[in-house]
Amino acid sequence: MFAVLIAEILNWEEGCARRTISVFVATAAVAGVMTRFQPTVMAVGIAALMLWLGWLSGVEYRRPQVGRNSVQVRPLPLLAGKFASLAIVGSAHLLMLSPILVLMALTWGPPVRYFAELSAAWILSSFAAAALSVISRRVFGPKAPYAGSLLIVVWIALTFQFHAVVALNPFLLVSGLLSADGEGQFLRDLAGELGGTAVLALVAVLAVRVRREP
Repeated sequence: MFAVLIAEILNWEEGCARRTISVFVATAAVAGVMTRFQPTVMAVGIAALMLWLGWLSGVEYRRPQVGRNSVQVRPLPLLAGKFASLAIVGSAHLLMLSPILVLMALTWGPPVRYFAELSAAWILSSFAAAALSVISRRVFGPKAPYAGSLLIVVWIALTFQFHAVVALNPFLLVSGLLSADGEGQFLRDLAGELGGTAVLALVAVLAVRVRREP
């Protein structure tokens, strides 16, 4: 797991760190200026960015390499390392957005506790997107890289339609936090998102185990 974690972070730094951080900062800055840092718009926009980051992590699924050496591990620690690295990379992106989030707080004054809760929801959303992307890659193969993005769109669309699984929709989850009357409902929804993400991660592990990477 730790070998995968280190390899994934190094590969991200060498391959696409500048691109993903630039997209995050530019998109959040433009959205903030256009909406005067309206909290719901910012929270939903960052959720979309985290879904994209998770999709990138999953669509580039492979046995990570450090130099020319492939990291050979079993499916569970392989994906555990990938998700751990995604948590670190995602947190780094949110840290880069902290000046924009501070401006949002100064403009609208949401309670500080919201930021920790929003960050948890954003990270879990990236995990779910990564798991769906990995599942898609294992089912459709590397020649259909955008099948994972379609699967994510279907997942979002379905969770908009059925209230029973509202916690699995990152957009509804983060917007609900900023409009909820109390904290308890959001924490229950966050627990639901955690459970749903765990199920998707388990399916991803099984998909990798059943169909090995060529």
